[in-house]
Order: sequence, then C-alpha cells, then structure tokens
Amino acid sequence: MPDPLNACGDPEIYCDTFRIDLTSESFGQCKCGFKNADHPVKMKDVEVEAPAPAPAPAPAADQMDSAAAAQPPAAPPAVATPAGTSSQPNGSFLSKCCPCLGGGSSSVPKRVSRLSVPKKPTICGSLVYDDSAQGTLQLHYTRDAPVEGALAFFETEDAVPEFKLNSNCGRSDIIKGVGGPNPRKYYEGWSQFVKLAQGWTGDFTHLANKDAKPVALYITDENIKVTRVKLDEPIDLSEVVCVAIVPKDCLAYSGVTKLELGMFKVNAKNANGVSLDIGAASSPTRSAPPSPIKDVKPSPSPAPAATEVPEEESAPAA
Repeated sequence: MPDPLNACGDPEIYCDTFRIDLTSESFGQCKCGFKNADHPVKMKDVEVEAPAPAPAPAPAADQMDSAAAAQPPAAPPAVATPAGTSSQPNGSFLSKCCPCLGGGSSSVPKRVSRLSVPKKPTICGSLVYDDSAQGTLQLHYTRDAPVEGALAFFETEDAVPEFKLNSNCGRSDIIKGVGGPNPRKYYEGWSQFVKLAQGWTGDFTHLANKDAKPVALYITDENIKVTRVKLDEPIDLSEVVCVAIVPKDCLAYSGVTKLELGMFKVNAKNANGVSLDIGAASSPTRSAPPSPIKDVKPSPSPAPAATEVPEEESAPAA
C-alpha cells in the first residue's frame, strides 16, 4: 500500500467512494486522481494536525490601563449568614437601633446644637481707664458685648434703664485722680466697680490689668470662703460679702481658703490694698441698684398761726 504521505509530508487526500474518471488518460483512475488500488486509506482514518495559530501581539500599556478602567470592580465574595439572621451589614442594623446614625424613625427628636440657639440680649457694664482728669476709672454701659480695652465687665439680662445707655453714650465716672503714684484711689475705684456689678444679676469677669498698676481681686462669702478672681473666668458675685483689691503679686492670701471677715480686711490693709463690704443679696434674684436721688429743695414750713391777745381793759376815769 502506498505511503499516505506525499513528498512534502502532507497527508494524501482520498475520496470515500471510488468513482472512475472516464476522461482520464489512465484507465481505472478515480476522479480524485488516484487509482482504485490506492483507496485503502480513507480520510476519516487519517488524523490531520491543524497548524498552531500565530500568537496575538501583546497590547500596549495605555490599552491595558483603559481596559482595566472599563472593567467593573469585582463583587466581594458572598458570606453565608446563619438561618434566622439578617444579611444586612452592621451599618444598617445600627441605623435601625440608633436613628442618629442614619435611617430609623423620624419621630426621634434630633439633637440641637448650642450654636443654633440664639443668645438673649444682654447689657454689659465695663470698667474703663481714661487719661482725663489725671486718670479716671469709668463705667461704660453697652449692649451684648463689653467695651474694647475694658479692664473688667459684668453682663446681665436685667432691664437696664435707657438713660444709662444713652446719657453721655453710656459713660459715667466712678473716681478721678487715680493716675498718681499712690495706687490707693485706683484700688478704691476697682472695689466700687465690683460693688456696682454685684447689684446686677449676672457674671463678673476680670479681663485685664493696667500695666502700671496690676491688681489681684479676692472675695469672701458668708461661709468665710476666700476665692481669687482669675483672669477671663466669669464668676457669680451673688453670695459675696466683701472684696479685697491688692497688688497683683501680693502674698497676703496665698494658700488661704477660709478666713474670718475681720482678718480678711486686715490682710488687705497690710498689703497696702483696700477692702469693701458689698453685702450678699437675700434672694437669688437681685434688683438693680437704685438710681441716684436728685436733690430736692425742702418746701418752706408754714408760719404759725397768730394767736389773739385780749386787749387790756382801760383804767376807769378818775
């Protein structure tokens, strides 16, 4: 039997059924070009190996990036959940339990920020130093905020008479002549301002000191508790009975937490300071200090009524 492979190594292709070719010059030749004796090997018995496809060219780097961006992200693997439990994530569960984390019932009231609550209108009384009249300590009334450069101020929601805000633009003198070398008058002006502040419902704040005469404020209450008024810390004066104004670096009250009222005043005097009784209010709500009473001239008293004197009887004629 002839070799089914031709000279090139390719398998010879035969037809399945021999069909004589009448036009062929060779007798007994099939239309496929082979003789009948050459047909023992059929096509289905010959395994023809297909040529391997040529490798595709590698894509460029920019094409790989665009293809990766176009592909959707891979879904996370599914996690089996026990029977009877919810497949929702923890966030959804917490949102049902706590509406503040999202979702939940809308009937739960939301927390309101303190910044959204409008502040009530207030009146501020500021202690201000002025260079006029050899140094003057003034009281300056303003609305909602203290005066810039104030040494101290009090803030109240009480109704303040309009004339205190309008007269002389809210300014009034507390004491004059405090700019001299002797600081006593300056300390007295401070103590008077603290007493004015104690007459209003609200807080008192020591803001700053005058460089030439820095002061320290100490207060005591009915329980003889001694407290230093710290800078920029509001304090309630409603229970204060006495205030001491001393030099800033004074050690007269260092480490003192309680002291009898008499010794409290003595310590202020020994430190070249001043003390002033301001008195505590009997009730939490204090009334505003009374306005100064105008001088009233006394009305002349009525003249006493004249009494009738009986006329003397004339002597009888001789």
